[in-house]
Amino acid sequence: MNTRFLAFTLVVLAAGCATPPSSDPSTVESGCAQQCSANLATCSSGFKAFPIVQQKQCNDTYDVCIKGCPARKAEIAAGKPVQQTIAERLKKLDELFKSGAITKDEYDDKRKEILGSL
Repeated sequence: MNTRFLAFTLVVLAAGCATPPSSDPSTVESGCAQQCSANLATCSSGFKAFPIVQQKQCNDTYDVCIKGCPARKAEIAAGKPVQQTIAERLKKLDELFKSGAITKDEYDDKRKEILGSL
């Protein structure tokens, strides 16, 4: 039997079907996850002599890429709003007032509400 054919057959059997990537992109920052997805799409497109092996390599590369991304904050990943500190909320309120996005009365009411939550 031809040695190359045997080696090829073993590679194909060992690779099996290319399983989808196992990483969850919703647990990492969205910009990084989008870049990993774009890289996966580029890697997966075009002609390949060994498509199953190539797709497995693309999927493995995607998993490595996702694992290298900064994690999302737990609150964001769980769909919960991020709690800001009182100082952050007051600063944001000041910025809204100074930009003209809210009136003086709205500013005063919201400031009382924020300080009342202490």
